Amino acid sequence: MNITKLNNAVRIGHFSRNLTEKKKNLDFERDSNLSREDYIKNEARVYFIAVNDEVVKIGGSNAKGGIRGTISPYCSGNGGRPSDRTFGVNYLIEQELKKGSKVELYAQWMPSIVAIVPSLTGNKSINVSFSYKEMEEACVEEYLTSNNRIHPAWNFQEAGRPWPRIIQEGRRKLLEAK
Repeated sequence: MNITKLNNAVRIGHFSRNLTEKKKNLDFERDSNLSREDYIKNEARVYFIAVNDEVVKIGGSNAKGGIRGTISPYCSGNGGRPSDRTFGVNYLIEQELKKGSKVELYAQWMPSIVAIVPSLTGNKSINVSFSYKEMEEACVEEYLTSNNRIHPAWNFQEAGRPWPRIIQEGRRKLLEAK
């Protein structure tokens, strides 16, 4: 699916290789027209990673720190004890960048609502952010419908496919080195 079909998403920025730090092999540059507030707002979000304008990954998050907090682990997924997904997406982004591909990030948010919630001694009016899950499922279902029921290339878990062997072995070696 081409990014032109992402009617509700905005471009967040793009990834690049970090050749100076050993613990972080990727950098992310936020678009200058995206406000800092939108970059860090803690609303449920669905994100789309695109390679050369084609959506390859659909994901969702409620992580603190907004979309910045969501993608930050992908930039350093070559170190520490990353999950299969974090290591795998980091690896795939890096491989695409090595080939000279353009790797971008898009996102859309589920607006918070004001709700009355019980507290210890009464009720409080607070902003509540919904879970991203329903919005992510709707986006994936639309993608599947328009792509002959084939998941985005990097949505391995959702498609019931194992991570490529090179990614499995790379993560295993990283974890054994600790």
